[in-house]
Amino acid sequence: MRTHYCGSLTEAQIDQTVTICGCVHHRRDPVGVIFLDVRGRDGLVQVGIDPDPQVACATADQARSDSVFNLTGRLRRRPD
Repeated sequence: MRTHYCGSLTEAQIDQTVTICGCVHHRRDPVGVIFLDVRGRDGLVQVGIDPDPQVACATADQARSDSVFNLTGRLRRRPD
């Protein structure tokens, strides 16, 4: 089901595909990208969802606090 816990992601996993599970702690929707702060048993991770594919964006658009998600994607470094 998951490959990593939210708080266990490190620089060693950058550019790898990871799967996490957790509850939405906070949701932001600035122009063009939806950001979810996903809370797991041992930490928080920020997830950015691009508008493509539209199915992922539509699902993330419905996310509310404490919605539970199983997310798979490529881990990327935050821009400076």
